[in-house]
Amino acid sequence: MMSISWRRIQVIIRKELKDALRNYQVLMMVVVPIGMALLYQNMQSLEGNQLILIFPILMSFGMTGTIVQSMIIAEEKEKHTLRALMLSPATAIEVMIGKSFLSFFLTLLTIFLTMLVTGLSMGISLLFWCITLLCILFFITVGTIVGLMSKSLTETAYLGMPIMFLMGLSPIFAPLINKAWLTKIVSFLPTAHYLQATELLMKGKTFIVGSHWLNITIWLILAVIICLFVFKRNRIED
Repeated sequence: MMSISWRRIQVIIRKELKDALRNYQVLMMVVVPIGMALLYQNMQSLEGNQLILIFPILMSFGMTGTIVQSMIIAEEKEKHTLRALMLSPATAIEVMIGKSFLSFFLTLLTIFLTMLVTGLSMGISLLFWCITLLCILFFITVGTIVGLMSKSLTETAYLGMPIMFLMGLSPIFAPLINKAWLTKIVSFLPTAHYLQATELLMKGKTFIVGSHWLNITIWLILAVIICLFVFKRNRIED
């Protein structure tokens, strides 16, 4: 049975924290969703404002989760230190946990701050935070895949931004375009189910979010499988 060394994970985490303090781009990815939350707090008089205020949270998934994570991985590749990490005694799971801790913490912190700014009343809902954590893990896993597939730090923007807009923001904008085929495609995405589950939780309907929970879980499992495959391929080829 595979065991996990928390000591090796802690070493990786400490290195990530030191690198993050010197990377202003990472801090920018945290500031933007919070800035959007400050903008939207003045829109509380609009009808359906609660769902509008979820927009900064979706941005946090994409920007702080996916983009920051992809930058962390791609930067290691540029420095040629990721290869050494892959060939070290640390397992793929240990590397993924260690390299994802900072992105996970920053995404969770950003979401908490956006909710604090906008005054969303979902903080007391355990189900809300459980489904939010699933989404965070999914977007960080996607960010890891993007980082592993990118040949440079710059390339993460070309690969990560379209994914961020498609996976993170399309549930907000698809209804505005009003195309049946687009709405159908978007309805399968985890963020669409996150949005629907959040709406149900806002209405107090806590017992019918199971299908949305299942959708996000399936997406997460698929993302982890793909991430492990890409990780192992990079270990062999790089």
